[in-house]
Amino acid sequence: MGNKLGWIIAGVLLAGLVGYLLSTVVFPSPDKPTIDTTRLGVLELHAPKTPVNDVLGEAPSGEGNAGDDYAAAAAFYRQHKEEFEEMYDLLQNDSAATLDIKQLELGRVFLEKLAPAASKQSMTYTFVHTPKELKVTAFADGANDFENLSRALQCLIEHYDRTQQPAEAAEPARAMFIMGWHLMNERARFLLVASGMEYQDAGGQTLLKVYKDAGDGKKLQAMESYLGELVFPHKLTMDKQRIVWNFNAKPGDVFNIIENDKDRMWRIEGTLALGMLKFRQKGHRGNMRKVEQLLTTAQADDDELIRAAADVAQNCTSEQITSWQQ
Repeated sequence: MGNKLGWIIAGVLLAGLVGYLLSTVVFPSPDKPTIDTTRLGVLELHAPKTPVNDVLGEAPSGEGNAGDDYAAAAAFYRQHKEEFEEMYDLLQNDSAATLDIKQLELGRVFLEKLAPAASKQSMTYTFVHTPKELKVTAFADGANDFENLSRALQCLIEHYDRTQQPAEAAEPARAMFIMGWHLMNERARFLLVASGMEYQDAGGQTLLKVYKDAGDGKKLQAMESYLGELVFPHKLTMDKQRIVWNFNAKPGDVFNIIENDKDRMWRIEGTLALGMLKFRQKGHRGNMRKVEQLLTTAQADDDELIRAAADVAQNCTSEQITSWQQ
């Protein structure tokens, strides 16, 4: 009886040892997420709650893709790039400078090109006016187009501010705000969403002055609330950027974002970041197995951008990643 019990105990111990070896050596588990992505609310989609129609008087509701209008305005900017850059440098380097008649006319024509976008409810720019492929980098195609548009708008806003024409500043400020709103709502790439939040703040700060000068207390209060509500989503966006695009990103957090984030944009960014993890986690079987599983799942996703992110993450080389980061 004692001998039989000894064999049973030995068998149990052996089974436990085999299970331990299988789980830690042959089939190790992937890294678990840290508090950076498990704390309450971090994987929720956050945005201002104040309705845009309260802020602007009416929300953009027209049909069509505002991205087409932004692309047309961006093309106009490129045609006159030298003149726009001169305008921007002039106002940046001389706090007393204003635009001359020729420069102001160019700005007004630009604003006319951009104006139709402000009436449209939705915008898709990525993969419509950018290449239909992604890169393993936080930089987003299209970001330079919107940076150029914002600079041209800022020139007009600054000119009207310096010439004491707050009513005229309202139009470019409103265009800036709505452009940012469109970018934020597209939820395509981190850089575009973050820039969109910043453009909303820039346009909104000017509209605050316009509403105050006009004695429009209702819109003034709404804009103050909206911009206040924009602070946390922007901070969270920048915090998560440092989690996903960190050179030494923690795999468990990237996995958690891909599988559980409510924000489509972060699922795209996380999937792209797998292109780096597949090289940096080669010595960790559990993490490598998880990377492969997530890429396989993403390549069958209904979302075109997630599929594209998975394809480039699966097939990119380390040399390509290095070139994309520069």
